[in-house]
Amino acid sequence: LGNTRTFQERVAIADECISSWGIRAPARDAIEHVAAEIFRNHGACRIEALANDTGLSMRSFQRLFQQRVGVPAKLFSRIVRFEAALKTKAVFPRLSWTHIAHKFGYADQMHMIHDFRQLSGETPTGILEQASPLFEPQIDLTAKDTAERLLL
Repeated sequence: LGNTRTFQERVAIADECISSWGIRAPARDAIEHVAAEIFRNHGACRIEALANDTGLSMRSFQRLFQQRVGVPAKLFSRIVRFEAALKTKAVFPRLSWTHIAHKFGYADQMHMIHDFRQLSGETPTGILEQASPLFEPQIDLTAKDTAERLLL
């Protein structure tokens, strides 16, 4: 990812990698279960609680998660939440960034902006402008209408 020139290239590589993991398949072990739970909650979950549910010590959980997924669980959760917030804004441009920040468990809009800058080097609006072409093929108008009613 560090050798790519554009955000779109990073997203394409990350999407391909995550898709190949088959996270939506039934979890075979505790680490897969935690990763799937993070996806189901769009990254808005307490890692400590998930780690505790595995029956592993926090240190063992962190080590195993890093080995299996490739990044620490907290960073994985931040990335999933970042992507979910970004996709939501791409699909529902009328929603305010404040609404999206609260929907995905950020304390406030400034915390979300800080997270976006750390993960992408851009503001939410800046990264959305770059990423919008990537989300176009994923937008299904029927699903969009249904989801918009649920989000508002």
